[in-house]
Amino acid sequence: MASIDEALQTAVQHHRAGHLPEAEGLYRQILEAEPSHVDALHLLGLIAHQVGKNDIAVAYISRAIALNPRVVDFYGNLASALLALGQMADAALCLAQVVELDPNHAEALHQWGVLLLGEGLADEAEQRFRQVLMVRPTYASAHNNLGVIQMRRGDLAAAAAEFEQAILIDPSLEDARRNLAGIEPRIK
Repeated sequence: MASIDEALQTAVQHHRAGHLPEAEGLYRQILEAEPSHVDALHLLGLIAHQVGKNDIAVAYISRAIALNPRVVDFYGNLASALLALGQMADAALCLAQVVELDPNHAEALHQWGVLLLGEGLADEAEQRFRQVLMVRPTYASAHNNLGVIQMRRGDLAAAAAEFEQAILIDPSLEDARRNLAGIEPRIK
């Protein structure tokens, strides 16, 4: 085998190109040579998640986190695998860790808000979506989700404003278009 760094570089190239079996084989070779290679563990877990083997993904990514608990992407990918397994509380903890490590991580804040909204925690979800918009004011889905919260609270004018803002930012955002169409007859 080439040096571990060269093998990792080649594996990542295969991974990015969608050649997952080739990448997986190289990650496994790296781990045979260096069982605690944090990047190989994480990326092998990411492949497992990509192919729907989320329990395996959780195991590998958790091992990577145990070796290096300061990498934002590890927690984000672990959260995705946990969400796929329906482990919402654990996924929320991972997203909280992402935000602790990077308070401006708009995607993690948004995903956390979506998770909270799905759990019926509208106030907490609203806080996350507002944080997203402080970091990235043009995050269309965050506007749409704020609109959903406002709609559920019965504030249709505020909901419409959020849906309209989402559509202005991203005219292809079908959820916002459907949501706006659903309340327009009731606000006129």
